[in-house]
Amino acid sequence: MQPILSQLNSTTLSLELLNHAIASSSVGVVIADVNQPKQPLIYCNPAFEKITGYSREEVLGYNCKFLQGKDTDPEAVETIRRALKTQTGCCVTLRNYRKDRTPFWNELTISPVFDQQGNLTHYVGIQSDISEKVEAIEALQKSEANYRNLNAQLQQTLAELTQAQSQMLQTEKMSSLGQVVAGIAHEINNPVGFIHGNVNFVTQYTQELLKLIDLQQQALQGNTPELTAKMAEVEFDFIREDLAKVLTSMHNGTDRIKKIVLSLRNFSRLDEADMKPADIHEGLDNTILLVQHRCQSQPQRPPIQIYKDYANLPLVECYPGQLNQVFLNVINNAIDALEESNCYVNGITDSLGEESRGTNLGTAFKKSKLLQIKISTELVDDWVSIRIHDNGCGVTEEVKKNMFNPFFTTKPIGKGTGLGLSTSYQIVVEKHRGKITCSSFLGKGTEIKIEIPLKMMKTPNQQAILSYSTSSPERIKDSHY
Repeated sequence: MQPILSQLNSTTLSLELLNHAIASSSVGVVIADVNQPKQPLIYCNPAFEKITGYSREEVLGYNCKFLQGKDTDPEAVETIRRALKTQTGCCVTLRNYRKDRTPFWNELTISPVFDQQGNLTHYVGIQSDISEKVEAIEALQKSEANYRNLNAQLQQTLAELTQAQSQMLQTEKMSSLGQVVAGIAHEINNPVGFIHGNVNFVTQYTQELLKLIDLQQQALQGNTPELTAKMAEVEFDFIREDLAKVLTSMHNGTDRIKKIVLSLRNFSRLDEADMKPADIHEGLDNTILLVQHRCQSQPQRPPIQIYKDYANLPLVECYPGQLNQVFLNVINNAIDALEESNCYVNGITDSLGEESRGTNLGTAFKKSKLLQIKISTELVDDWVSIRIHDNGCGVTEEVKKNMFNPFFTTKPIGKGTGLGLSTSYQIVVEKHRGKITCSSFLGKGTEIKIEIPLKMMKTPNQQAILSYSTSSPERIKDSHY
C-alpha cells in the first residue's frame, strides 16, 4: 500500500508541476476536446487570456474559431482543417483578433493527443503573439523595397545624367562644328566668289584677244612666215578650241564649289535656338551633297545610288539644323549598313558561276544587285513624313528594340558612339514632338520613318512614340538623284 501511495504522491507532484509550468508559460496553451460537439476548449492558460483579452470563463466551452476575423488567411484556416480531418499536427501563422477586435499575428501549433488505444481524444494548441516580429519583418521588407526603389531611381538618374551629358557634348560638338563649318564656308566663299566672278571676265577677255589675233593673222597672212610657223608650233587651232572648254570647266567647277559652300552654310545652322519655317527638301539635299563622297565606288563594293521621291511639301516649322543632324545620322547609318553588311558580297558570289570565281570584282559588280538608298517624302494630314530606306541585310528584332537607346551600337569599338540614333530620337520626339519608327525585313533592308507636325503642337505632354514593325517596308517610287 505504501508504494502505491508514494507513486500516487509522485504522480500528483508531477501533474502539479506540469500544470504550474503550463500556467506560468509565456505562450498561450489551449486544449480542445474532439469528442464533444464542435470540439470546444476545455483548458486555457493565463498567457492565452493575456494574449487574446478573453477570460477563461468566456472561452471554455467554445470553439476557438472566435479568434478569426475578416483578414484571417483562408489558406491557413484550410491547413488547420486538413490537419484536424487527418488527425495530424500543423504549424501556421495567421492574423487573429483579440476581444477588443484589435488584430495580432498568431503563430499557432496544434498537436493531436491519442489515448492508449490510439484513439484521438484531444488537440493541444500552442499560440505565440509574434506581431512585433512580423511588423519588424514587414518594416525591414518595406525599408529594403524603399532602398531598392531609391537605388533604381539613382541608377535611372545616373543613366539620364550620363545620357544628358553625352548628348550635351554631342550637341556642343555639332554646334561648334557648325560654327567652324560656317566660318570655313565664309572664308572659302570669298576667294571662290572672286574666282567665279572673274572667270566670266577671263572668258570675255580671251574671246576679244582671239578676235584680235584673228584680225592680225588675216592682216599678216603670207607676209610673215615666222608667225605662221610659230602658230603651227603652238597648235593655235587646238588652243582656240580647248580654251573655251577649259573656261567652261572652270566656271562649272566654281559653280559647284559655291553650291557645296551654300550646303555647308545651310547645314551648319545647328546653333539656331528658334524654330522657323524651313524647306525639308533643302535640308535633305544639303545632307545628300555632304555624304555623296561616301557613295562613290570603293574597291570592295559598287557605288551606292541615292534615289529621291519628293512630294510637294509646304514649309515646316522646325529647328532646321537639328533636323539636318537627324538626316545625316540616318543616311550615314544607311551607308554604314550597306558597307558593313555582306549583302553585296553575297550578291556578287551568287552571280558568279563555279567556273568564274576568279572574275574581276569590277565585272562582278555589274552582276551583283545595286546598293540603293531611297528617300521619299509625303504630306499626310498635318504631318510631314520622311522615309529613308536602304536595301541592305536588315536588322534583327533585338537591334530594332534597342537601336534608339543611348550608347547602343552594333559597330566595332571605336567605330561608333551609339548616340546617333539616340540623339535623333530626342530631336524628333522631344524637340519636335514627332515620331521616329523603324521597319526592317531581314534580307530586304531597313527603313527609318520620321514624322513631324507642320506646326508645333500646343500640348506639351505628348507621349513619345516609338514603334516597330516586322512588315516589309512600303515600296518607294524611284527618281534617280
